[in-house]
Amino acid sequence: MEKTTNTYVAKTAKQILTIQDAEKQVKEMQGFKTTISKSKDVTGSFLNSTGMYDKNGKLKKVYK
Repeated sequence: MEKTTNTYVAKTAKQILTIQDAEKQVKEMQGFKTTISKSKDVTGSFLNSTGMYDKNGKLKKVYK
């Protein structure tokens, strides 16, 4: 049986992700966002690594 609170559902048997883990991941993602947004080159290489953008920084036709 699950206990419901006002912010999340807590699993009693096995908890997959705790609130602390989620908050830690959010902070890591925010730090990464800051890092990649500092430079146009870094941002371009990140977007290229996702596979959605080509080497020229243009969105691929598949995703348009």
